[in-house]
Amino acid sequence: MELLKIFSVVVLTKDVENMKSGSIGTIVEVYNKPAGYTVEFVDKSGYTIALLDLSPNDVRLALESEISK
Repeated sequence: MELLKIFSVVVLTKDVENMKSGSIGTIVEVYNKPAGYTVEFVDKSGYTIALLDLSPNDVRLALESEISK
């Protein structure tokens, strides 16, 4: 499984802490061992609402149609 790249826009695939499945965030750090990401989630004003360490199974790459909502 190839890891996503830093600054990729991703979608949360399950509820984690205060974030719901479907939330859109940006990868701000990539870890190789163990594999994972730090993902930042922001509100509509651009303020950080969550900064979560997630496994590759917790996120997927966002589709263009999801980003432009």
